[in-house]
Amino acid sequence: MLYRIPPPSTTCSLLVTLIFCGNCLSKLSNSEAVYNELSDPAAPLSVQNWIAVPPGWLKIQSVSQTSDTLLKQLDPGEREAIILAEELNADLLLLDDMKARRIATEKGLAITGILGILDRAATMKIMDLSAAVRSLQKTSFWTSESLLQKLLDKQET
Repeated sequence: MLYRIPPPSTTCSLLVTLIFCGNCLSKLSNSEAVYNELSDPAAPLSVQNWIAVPPGWLKIQSVSQTSDTLLKQLDPGEREAIILAEELNADLLLLDDMKARRIATEKGLAITGILGILDRAATMKIMDLSAAVRSLQKTSFWTSESLLQKLLDKQET
């Protein structure tokens, strides 16, 4: 399984999501470009410290393919995440950027977003979805209120 870790502005509050992923899934891979984003001095210090010694379940990998014209529209992290997902024949790719999600879907990749991961965790009863949504709303992550409400309503039934 391959996950595109969100940009540093949202990552700090979402490390719990990654820890959830690592505890529940056998293998997570990430591209060097995303590693570089998380290591960047502009990233929150907690993120820099976390990625400096990545957990054993997170494998940082370089990509061998070159980018096609479609992928050149994306930032390096999203571009490499999609390339790596193709190279690894990944089961699932975590992307929240709409353009990246569209391109990944066009390439036949299975995708989910942060909300999809939170939904899975709540379904497995290992995360309080309401608390996770409140934390997410304190970050730069954006989604429509109606989508959040639909997710919360689904978990209540």
